[in-house]
Amino acid sequence: MIEKHTRYLISSYAILVFFLVLFSIGCAPKLIYIAHEPLNPVENKKDGKILIKQFVNKAETKEPIMLGVSEEQKKQSEKIRESEKVFLGMLMTSFFAEALEEAGYQVAFQEEQPSVSQNQVKFDAIIAGEIWGFNIEGNEKSKLFLYSKLWVKVEALDPANQKVLWKKQFIGEQKNVNHLNEAAEFNRVIREAATKALNQAVTEFASDEFYRAIKKEINKKNDSKKQR
Repeated sequence: MIEKHTRYLISSYAILVFFLVLFSIGCAPKLIYIAHEPLNPVENKKDGKILIKQFVNKAETKEPIMLGVSEEQKKQSEKIRESEKVFLGMLMTSFFAEALEEAGYQVAFQEEQPSVSQNQVKFDAIIAGEIWGFNIEGNEKSKLFLYSKLWVKVEALDPANQKVLWKKQFIGEQKNVNHLNEAAEFNRVIREAATKALNQAVTEFASDEFYRAIKKEINKKNDSKKQR
């Protein structure tokens, strides 16, 4: 494991008390741990070097009802929300780095690289991601339905010219139709939804399609066809 990756995970589990403003259940527990199960192992590992950028969180969140609070309190709440968005982006960057490593690739984080513009050409590809959905929902009346979804779009970019070499979206969904209103149940559904999305990513990163794309073999073949 790369040092930065380890640091990400340590910080995530040390401070990962995530105040989700995405809840649609008023009685839902507010302190949630975001994690995943062990990823599916890959036997036939690929080889290559990947630079990963911090994922951008574009997930829309529901505005909390804030009756009887001051403008200053509203501003503080917005700061917390923005911090949560940045934190989730950082966490998903770490999770998808794990998926790349499981597929066999050496991964470096862009924030750790000095003079990235000069050194990024030594990588086969740059991975960039956008989080378009992350939520957990339930039924307050029956307390029998719990649903979580993670939706992430990922692109592989050419380090030399930033052209898109490959792109996919990963959606992990999980529901529990007979849950207790406990934090452990919410954590489990979130964890299982995240694991589904990440295992999809492992499969794609380990595929020949992804490997050929970042090694630019597909582009070379296309160029040769055009020249004929």
